[in-house]
Formats: sequence, structure tokens, C-alpha cells
Amino acid sequence: MSHWPSYRQPEPLNLDSLRLVHARSDLNHVSLDAQGNAAIHNRPHERKPFENTMHFTLNAVVDSHAYGNFDRNHCVIISPLRETVALGNSPEGLLAADTYFHADANSNVTVPAPVMFAPEGMEVPRDLEPHVRRYPRGLTDEETHLFKKRAVGDWFDAEGLPFHNVGYDDWVGAADPQRGQKIQEELGFAENRYRGRHMHSPSYEFGGTMRHLYENLERLRSGERYVRDHWGRDENILEVIGENASYLQNFIQGREQAGDAPNAMAFYRKHAGEYDTARVAALTPAYHAPPPPTA
Repeated sequence: MSHWPSYRQPEPLNLDSLRLVHARSDLNHVSLDAQGNAAIHNRPHERKPFENTMHFTLNAVVDSHAYGNFDRNHCVIISPLRETVALGNSPEGLLAADTYFHADANSNVTVPAPVMFAPEGMEVPRDLEPHVRRYPRGLTDEETHLFKKRAVGDWFDAEGLPFHNVGYDDWVGAADPQRGQKIQEELGFAENRYRGRHMHSPSYEFGGTMRHLYENLERLRSGERYVRDHWGRDENILEVIGENASYLQNFIQGREQAGDAPNAMAFYRKHAGEYDTARVAALTPAYHAPPPPTA
């Protein structure tokens, strides 16, 4: 029977019933291999060039909230959680509202047995067309989002799987603060695998530090010698860059000791290595050059 997402009290964890649900604006840059697995390309965000995580909800379609508008993400890719991890994907976060993985060296996350949805009339890659389930397109993005949610909910219902509304952290009406812990134990991961919200995660911390380092290097190239701190005080820009670079090296050592996923470590090393002390030193002569004479 067709229904909207259910409201349930917490139930015993059944890992085999959990499905990853990834919403995106289109199905471009999604490809199928010979085994039918879908390689989902993680397109870099212009405001987040130093983050490489792909995000999913569990048995739910993400709704817009204070931290993001997702109504235009008209396409959905569903895959089983256990089998996705078995392909070598190691989750960094395990919230019902935000389960996320580091993409591989090609910026892909590969998922098995994908079930794909797109609205009627949307162009999709020719090789994907036979595998895409269509749903009605609404007159607005908000209406299309509701049609999408109903179509996905009907699929879960037909498969005999639970489907929920999801809030900022968890399923609405069925919250379980221990769910992430239970999932990681069922998957066989150590305690340090569970990170919680993305904004508190190592990958988010890394992205922020890299952005600060990059911005300060650009200021140095343009001839700036000082930057303002949070309290409005001038700081020597070269010293700040050195602190950024040192922090990143310590960060990477800490993540290695914590046993972070190989994809995460490869991404950290690649980008931090581009801004090591040698590169900073190459800019030092320009910094120490005498300032131009004033008129």
C-alpha cells in the first residue's frame, strides 16, 4: 500500500534492512561497471574544494533544513549499506540523517545494486536510462521533491523495508541516539570510526584548515604581510602560514594513529603535501623583499 514515510518507535537494529539514499541534482557523472555497481562521482564544491565526502541518509529522503536546501536534488540513488561497506567504503559518519564516506582517488564512491530515480523528462546518461525509475515532475522544485519522496517511499514499501522522515540528526518519531554505535559494531568497525555530524568531523576540520592556508598563501602572493586574527590584531602572515602547515602535519599524524580510512588518508596527504614547508619557503624571498618606496 502506498504511504508517506512512517513514524515508528526505535526497533531492534536490522542491518540488512538499512539502505543508503543519496540525493543529487542529476545522474550525470554516474556510471555502471560490468558487475552493475554504480560509481558516483563526487563533484567538487566551489566553496569546499578541500572536502571529498559523499553524503547519504538511511532509509529516508533528505528534506531541506536550516543548513541546506535539497529540494533541487531531484535524483536519488539507493544502495544497501552492508554491501556498500563490503566494497571497501569505510563510513566516517553514521547518523540516519548523514552517513558519509570519503571518495576514492578518482573522487568516486562505488555502490552495489543501485536503484535510481529521476523525474519524468529529465535527461540521463543513455546507459543508465533502462535502470532509472521515473516519477512525475511537479510544477515547482518543492512539488517535485514531494513526488520524489512518495516514489522512493513506495519502493521501500514494496521491498518490505522501513522508510522514515528524517530530521537534522535522526528519524522523526523513531530517534535512537545509540543507532550509529550499534551500526558500527555490526559492521565490525572500531570505536573511532563513528564521527557523528559532519561539521564536527576530521574531514570538515581538514577542509577548513586547508582553506585558511590557501587563502593566506594567496594573500602572501599579492604582497600582504599581515592578517587580522579573530580579535582584530595584526599577525605576521608568514608565521600564520607556518602555523597552518604545522597544524596540518600534526593533524595527519593524529588521523593515522586513529586509523582513519585509506581513502581519507590519501586525500589528506595529497592536499596537505601541495602546501608543505618547501612551497611556503619558495615564497619567503618575496615576503622579505623591501617594501616599495612611498611617494
